[in-house]
Amino acid sequence: MKMMRITYVFVSLLCACSLAAFAQGGVYSAETKALLSKMQSMGHGYHTDAEWTELFSQIGSVESRAQADRDWDSVVEVNVIKAMVYSDMLNDQNKAISILQDIIRRYRQQTVPALRKAYVRSAEVYSKMGDEAAIGNLIKDYKSSSLYDPQPYQYWGGQGRDVPLTIVRPGDRGDRSLSVTAMEMYRTRARSATGAAFPDFRATQADGSALSLSDLRGKVVLVDFWLPTWEPWKRELPNLVELYQSYKARGFEIVGFNLVGGTDSRDFERAYRMSWPQATPDPALLRKLGVFGEATSFLLDQNGQVVGRDLKGAELTDAVKRSLGVQ
Repeated sequence: MKMMRITYVFVSLLCACSLAAFAQGGVYSAETKALLSKMQSMGHGYHTDAEWTELFSQIGSVESRAQADRDWDSVVEVNVIKAMVYSDMLNDQNKAISILQDIIRRYRQQTVPALRKAYVRSAEVYSKMGDEAAIGNLIKDYKSSSLYDPQPYQYWGGQGRDVPLTIVRPGDRGDRSLSVTAMEMYRTRARSATGAAFPDFRATQADGSALSLSDLRGKVVLVDFWLPTWEPWKRELPNLVELYQSYKARGFEIVGFNLVGGTDSRDFERAYRMSWPQATPDPALLRKLGVFGEATSFLLDQNGQVVGRDLKGAELTDAVKRSLGVQ
């Protein structure tokens, strides 16, 4: 029997401007890189049971060779990748965290640098589960281990692979571990996981009028933090335009927050037919949500609770229709 699964995923660990990717750190082996490339190629679309079986078979083969070679870093990396498949592609967060907890338990007492990836990935999975307390315990455990790496560091990020931004992080503010900083980011994001109440906000629209989330109660709302140069977001834009035109009359609304701002964005919005409300984001809201310069979105139900984050394509369309009760 061919069961079709649908996934709409951007593998964040492959994103050059992801803080978490840097925190998970290090250079992957050739075999684990090949697995990551395989996952990226399967990131969108429909896949048969045979295709999933082949992917897990490849993961198992790489892990077996790494075990035979006593290459513990590669063993850890492969298990992190396996957890990524369950978390990002199959939406099975419990299975993902079970894999990660096991690999941390097995190698915590050894010097295995790749284990940092398992800690940060665990924090990301817990953030999807909305378990802020678990991330706090994870950070405590990490700080008590030999992996804890407090030191000044540079963060490379920006608006895309071709627009790098270098920030020298002051060593006297916050934790000086990049891994802990990433886990703290996920702890913040856990507060706005699926099922959580989205924080109310008051913002000023381009025409000077006020806008608040409470004004939109009773509507399904997509809160969209965007960047005009963020290519994954631009690829999704035609779908947003179509969704808005199709379901606005049925109670669907989009609120756009341009993370760059400026008067030039008005021309961009007109050119791309972004006819929904646009406002200036409050820095306090960005901090509360853990939005640190990357495009992201939250779909909210009529009561202001989070239905999903970073939904794309047909997955977003289906979620909007379900929330509206539309067939």
